[in-house]
Amino acid sequence: MENYVNIGYTKKVFGVKGEIKIHIESQYLEFFTKADVAFLEIAGKQVPYFIESVRSEFPLVGKFEDVNSRETALDITGKTISMRAKDLVFEETNEIPISEDALHYSYCIGFEMKDVNLGSIGKISEVLAYPQQEMAVVNYQDKDVLIPLNEQLIVSIDEIKKQVQVDLPVGLLEL
Repeated sequence: MENYVNIGYTKKVFGVKGEIKIHIESQYLEFFTKADVAFLEIAGKQVPYFIESVRSEFPLVGKFEDVNSRETALDITGKTISMRAKDLVFEETNEIPISEDALHYSYCIGFEMKDVNLGSIGKISEVLAYPQQEMAVVNYQDKDVLIPLNEQLIVSIDEIKKQVQVDLPVGLLEL
């Protein structure tokens, strides 16, 4: 079974020729811009998309083969972008690159957060870095709440089911 690493996500459509804005985590940017193929998560499966072009603008604008119109590009907005772990290895060290300023929990974006007592809280839409710790942004009862991501609160992370199980202190979600 192939191992994949989440490196970013697709954003909004750019223009009418199938181009799309893309966010790639900084430590994987060089790998993505040199890659021939990336994998988008569609219906829970990693689907290969061949990279036709990437423009180094901010944000990145990419074009995948066979995505030639605004309509076909709309089908792939908001999707997680992954690469095979074996394609992310530095040849000299055989290690997956992780920059020191990389967010430790950024791969959890898109994962469902579940509390052991309350059940499903919502999906993690963003991970923010604060001086003390990383915080997950979760839409809970129609408002964005910040939930600390630390070892004291996280019970487990299931990368296959894309779930983060937490044990939150009573009242944290009401802040």
